[in-house]
Amino acid sequence: MKIFSLITVMLFAALLVFSGCKKEAEKPEVPAEQPKVEQPQTPEPVAERVPDVKGTWKGTFYNKSMTLFIGEQTEKEFVGETTVNWAKPLTMKIKGSFNPGTGVMTFADQSSSNEAGIYEGTLSADFTTFTGKFTLNSGGKKFDVKLSLK
Repeated sequence: MKIFSLITVMLFAALLVFSGCKKEAEKPEVPAEQPKVEQPQTPEPVAERVPDVKGTWKGTFYNKSMTLFIGEQTEKEFVGETTVNWAKPLTMKIKGSFNPGTGVMTFADQSSSNEAGIYEGTLSADFTTFTGKFTLNSGGKKFDVKLSLK
């Protein structure tokens, strides 16, 4: 009976040892908290400065003297008239617009005559000089134009 008791105690001890050694379920590894990186905020759009282009612009049109008078301006659009001194002065009403961001300026004669056309060019950074081309509506011939606000 001693042997039976000894075997029982040994089995019981083995059972305790092996049951206590069972592997614990692996806990998922919790990543270390990442430092928060603040995303740069998109800046609010800056209101585009709309310069005043009203006034008298003087310069040349195909080596002839020219005047552009802008009498009315609403934001980026304007109306006025051009006068080019050919053998006799030729005056035309114009309507145009410009983009302060790009400096592109376009204006067109408001007449259906053969001398009518479109002016396209760029303004200087200070919005006081226009350099571009005039394209004749009839035939598409181009002429250089350079004007400065006086």
